[in-house]
Amino acid sequence: MTEQTSPVLSREEHRQQLEKHKRGEQQFDQRSQGYPRQKIVEHDNAQREQLEAAQEREKKLVDALGILITRLDEVHEDEQYKSVWFSYHNHGGRYTGPTYTQELMIARKALAQHGEEET
Repeated sequence: MTEQTSPVLSREEHRQQLEKHKRGEQQFDQRSQGYPRQKIVEHDNAQREQLEAAQEREKKLVDALGILITRLDEVHEDEQYKSVWFSYHNHGGRYTGPTYTQELMIARKALAQHGEEET
């Protein structure tokens, strides 16, 4: 018998599986539509592993984002960092380059929302 890929069994496949079941060679789950219980367990385990891997990736991303935001806040509050900008401004400098203010605000909001969803 070939490996089953469809939940619909041919009459012959169904007959063969019933015979195996009667002989005790194969167990069936009532909801399985003829799939052996082992196949269902393997499928469920594979889905569980995929979900756990996705949750682990999400946790790492959330942790990394939190660390980055905390570090940026520490740098922004550092007196040496502030003095560089103060000195630059006093000497006629004006920064017109790219900034990350909007992106940092979005990241903070996303991290806060993620924390609220977990509670």
